[in-house]
Amino acid sequence: METRLDLPFFSKITSVSWLYPNSEDTCNDSDLYFIVGTSGQVKEVSLWSVKNPDFLSDESIANSYSFLKGASFNPQNDVLCLEPNGKLGVFAGSSEGEINFYQFTNSLNDDQLVETSLEGCLLLENPILNDFSASSRKASCTAISSQLNLNLGSSIVACDYAGFVSFIDGSEFVVLSSKDVDLMGLTDIQWKTSHEFVVSSLSGFIRIMDTRSKNICVQTFQENDIEQYPVTAIDIHPSLKHLIASVTGDGKLFVYDARNNKRVSAPPRYISNEYGENDINDLKIPYWDVQFNKRSPDNIVVCSEDGILTNFEYKISFIDGSEPIQYNSNSTDFIKGAVSINSMDINNYIEKNIVLCGTDSNSILLRSLNA
Repeated sequence: METRLDLPFFSKITSVSWLYPNSEDTCNDSDLYFIVGTSGQVKEVSLWSVKNPDFLSDESIANSYSFLKGASFNPQNDVLCLEPNGKLGVFAGSSEGEINFYQFTNSLNDDQLVETSLEGCLLLENPILNDFSASSRKASCTAISSQLNLNLGSSIVACDYAGFVSFIDGSEFVVLSSKDVDLMGLTDIQWKTSHEFVVSSLSGFIRIMDTRSKNICVQTFQENDIEQYPVTAIDIHPSLKHLIASVTGDGKLFVYDARNNKRVSAPPRYISNEYGENDINDLKIPYWDVQFNKRSPDNIVVCSEDGILTNFEYKISFIDGSEPIQYNSNSTDFIKGAVSINSMDINNYIEKNIVLCGTDSNSILLRSLNA
């Protein structure tokens, strides 16, 4: 299953994110909701829905798979990142360092609301921060990560291009503190455990931070020893939290084992033409996003500047301590296009296991990873 939606305006889709399920089991939801952030001519945060493909036949999906647009907002600056905060709402980070919180004021599980219109689902725009970097200049907010803690509300961290990490109160939505963790800009941030999170940087470093530690940084990895290409995105294994996947600006995929302080790289990606097979890694085409497939954790999905969505298969060996992660096959290209795929998000709750992609050419791509 593959479908494409072209937005009615020309903008770069910088971030896409599936929303949390309405019911306890997403397989029971007739509609799936997601958020799209754009930059360029039209700066927008918009809510969309699609029918749950688990309830549709393959023929119905191919012929009548449709998107429904709901509420939208037009912030003043480019939207660079999105992060759902449970079922409460969505955070959006901007190119000028602002973070807005869009609160859900109606239940997405309201049958009348779903059947008639999505208007009103996103109602409140609440700017919580203007000078994000806590420095003399505004720096772009590049990533936000939120985790729900039992009886403690949300723990929220965000990073920026000035090298700062900010800690946000999940109930009052105010910045508690900011820390300078890198001389260069930070590109991504992900919670690892209830007390630890991971950040990546333009300088090629990956740092594990512990909120309980006085020095906060407890472990550091570097992507390249000679050429320092930026780490563009990271992701944490859904169950084995010591495994960290990362992608770089020169088209490399690495998986770090923080427990054993080791790193392995993915096999080269090849393209075929009239001259035979060529290692596409020689072209140094950037990877922009990476995710573990939570329904099938032996797969890592990445998207790249050349418009290709790629699936890497790997296996974990606990017997050979020198190589805790081994790749058992080359990648498979699911989508190939002429424009960059900037961001993606896998819906891991439904059986068809679909991935949502945002591109440079104002297009939303939807693809089943089971196909």
